[in-house]
Amino acid sequence: MTQVADPPTAPVSDALFNALPHPVILIAPDGRIVEANSAAEAFFEMSLQFLRRQTLRDLVPFGSPLLALVAQVRETAAPVNEYKVDLGTP
Repeated sequence: MTQVADPPTAPVSDALFNALPHPVILIAPDGRIVEANSAAEAFFEMSLQFLRRQTLRDLVPFGSPLLALVAQVRETAAPVNEYKVDLGTP
């Protein structure tokens, strides 16, 4: 019988999350930023505490295709890929 490993502890999960080289943000259903890794802090040039007071719409330009992509992920509950998306600041 295969034994299931315990999930990683919070410090280990945080370390792995922050070790990712690409910006990653966790967005609540209302659009608020819930979590961000170190690369996201550097990318947006904002601390995690400041990012948590923002919504995704605050961080990307009006009409950004990123907003439609996030909506698509939520509707389909499946990953999407898009390349060369403009992430300029508003």
